[in-house]
Amino acid sequence: MGIVIKSLKRSDSPFQPHLYIFGGSENKEWLKGISFTETVFSKNRLIRNIQNVFTIFICMRRFLKREQPDIVIATHSITCFVLYWIRKLTKENYPIVSWIHFSLNAKNVKKNLLHYADYHLAICEGIKLEFSKLDISKSNVYVVNNPVHTTTRVIKRPKDKAVFLYVGRIEYEGQKRIRDLLDALAGVSGKWRLEVIGEGNDLPLCKEYAEKLNLNNKIIWKGWINQPWEIIKEASALILTSSYEGFGMVLAEAIANGVYCISSDCNVGPRDIIKKNINGQLFKPGDLDQLRLFLQRIVDGQILPDPMEIKKSINQFYIEQYYKNYVFSLNDICNRWHNSEGG
Repeated sequence: MGIVIKSLKRSDSPFQPHLYIFGGSENKEWLKGISFTETVFSKNRLIRNIQNVFTIFICMRRFLKREQPDIVIATHSITCFVLYWIRKLTKENYPIVSWIHFSLNAKNVKKNLLHYADYHLAICEGIKLEFSKLDISKSNVYVVNNPVHTTTRVIKRPKDKAVFLYVGRIEYEGQKRIRDLLDALAGVSGKWRLEVIGEGNDLPLCKEYAEKLNLNNKIIWKGWINQPWEIIKEASALILTSSYEGFGMVLAEAIANGVYCISSDCNVGPRDIIKKNINGQLFKPGDLDQLRLFLQRIVDGQILPDPMEIKKSINQFYIEQYYKNYVFSLNDICNRWHNSEGG
């Protein structure tokens, strides 16, 4: 979110963003240089549930009256509903755009409320397809993939062994399915090492399971690292075994550093990023035999694509191109809105 807003604050941008944060943000580091307003909710759960809708409505109404926006973007389905009724009651004139950052099938997405938005930003083609299943016109959905920073750094590949990376939240099963990664690695022979960067409540369980599989001597649990790509010294491939994703940002970040990626082909995200035999491979979710085969090939010395070609494979995700795609989408939405009955 921060990188997107900062990219729009450049002098030649036709849009000057202002962020409204419901519930506040404990980490203010990412908000440096960003114009924002926040509403802090009560820590008491019962009071907070009563407070939420009322506070969102009153505070958002006040905020919109002050800012007089040309376009309003909501990152939550409930906010689309609230914005619709504010606009209807005040008879103001702006398009409402949803911008959901994960699969529409996620538990916290109220899919029926997305119809209260006029247009939609999708962070990958898979989410655009999910919108079409809600009988939302494809012409009202704009795919704007998440952005990634460019870097001149290329993470080197080790020559005497394979080094696999996992970067992300530690979940034994659930979304991230570290168990699948461990099960696949248990069948891989030869010289390899897994470096795990991240934290999560399931970390003790994952360590216990790795010990059960006799893998702990081949795994380094590094914990949470603020800027992991700045300290990773070598890698053969990054592995992602998720059951679902929004976009799979860690894949784009790895590729930006020249790292080959192997990912589950879950419903949304990875297939927008991974290009077979160019920057990585996709395996069917849960197909551990296929994943194990990909890993074994790397251990056995498979010749991987040139790191610079891997970096080039996601040119469309780098900031400058992302900025152009994002601004084009917002401009088109505004023009369509004001040329339609809604405007």
